[in-house]
Amino acid sequence: MAANGTGQVGFENPGFNGIHVVPQTYSGQFYIRGTYNGAITASLVSNLTGEVFVTATLPVISTTGNWTHVNYTLVSTVTAPTINNSLLITFDAAKATDKSLDFNFISLFPPTYNNRPNGLRPDLMETLAGLNPSFSRLPGGSNVEGESLKIPNEGPWLWNATVGPLIDRPGRYGAWTHYDTGGLGLDEWLDFCVDLDMTPVLGIFSGLVLDGTILNITQLQPYIQNTLDMLEYILGSTDTQYGALRAQYGHAEPWNVRYIEFGNEDNLNGGLVNYQDRYNAYYSAVKASYPDITLVADTLEIDTPVGEMKDYHDYDVPDNLVKAYNFFDQNTTSVQTLIGEYACVYPNTASNAVNYTAGLWHHPFWIGTVSEAGMLLSRHSPCPIQPRRANSLPIQSFSSAPSATATRSSAPPTRPPSLSSSLHTGPWT
Repeated sequence: MAANGTGQVGFENPGFNGIHVVPQTYSGQFYIRGTYNGAITASLVSNLTGEVFVTATLPVISTTGNWTHVNYTLVSTVTAPTINNSLLITFDAAKATDKSLDFNFISLFPPTYNNRPNGLRPDLMETLAGLNPSFSRLPGGSNVEGESLKIPNEGPWLWNATVGPLIDRPGRYGAWTHYDTGGLGLDEWLDFCVDLDMTPVLGIFSGLVLDGTILNITQLQPYIQNTLDMLEYILGSTDTQYGALRAQYGHAEPWNVRYIEFGNEDNLNGGLVNYQDRYNAYYSAVKASYPDITLVADTLEIDTPVGEMKDYHDYDVPDNLVKAYNFFDQNTTSVQTLIGEYACVYPNTASNAVNYTAGLWHHPFWIGTVSEAGMLLSRHSPCPIQPRRANSLPIQSFSSAPSATATRSSAPPTRPPSLSSSLHTGPWT
């Protein structure tokens, strides 16, 4: 930012569709680069009147060659009449020796659920808690696969790109045309599961990419090792390499993860050509070190050992959901089924053929709700076979995409908002 002349200069950030100012403590941070020795002011101000609701003065010394990390708090004692407010950061232009300063990673957090660092919104968490979810699946379905291995930051979701300091997480383009900063990473998701008493089901890359690429067993080996490293990070003692890294990042005690899912919908995207071989390779590697882990296949259309699990997805119109009432009646009880995703996506049509390019229906509708209830009842009746079900999607953003300068986001403004992963119900044993 240019800093010619004298006086206070700065910039403001409107947040995501405004900032709700109430009596509470806000935690902020930013990085600064450039020669500066003086005060920087962070404030929450009204965009309508210019009224300053809360401010903090920060002594800062920074240099040209390095980024300086600045943490601060804003303790509000007032309630703003509207959310049309911004975070304003200003500094003395005369003390910017190089006539410019660079700012990056400008962030402001209200209190989070259970006061987790880099945590989640209490209102959303309390709403989800009221639904009594029993399990959560990360990083969702297609998002685990990635768009392409050939384009930087568009490959599969990998755990080690989502842990550690936020500034070091590279981010990637997700599968649903949104940018994933990695801010909600592996640690945050596992804490999310702990806070809502949910069983985590962790998705891993199976070798199928959304652009049609399918890896062979040799090409898959680095990803198998990456999965073993991830399991050591989650489950290993602090005497192990990755268990020690977990402790370094603030989690001395391991988490409890018992289920990992191998891929997503290989049966719909050409992956069945070698999915059985890829599953077997992962199964052997994982079970050799972690025999208590259940490896969930992402399709019903392969053979799995007794005691393992298969995932079934069903997006359909009301009539087809009702017609499938008896779909699972003849299933064996030796391999259980996770219904990882299901939803009535839009009303009946003349053909009742599902057009997946048409997008989801934006709001619930009566016949769709009834068909989902019937579908759920039919899946629940043979309970030993399908004790776990997940309806998509419990949370959807209807607001416009955040701007490129919005707090906590580096997403291009042309990218629409993202959708959540599924709400998951049913007992876990």
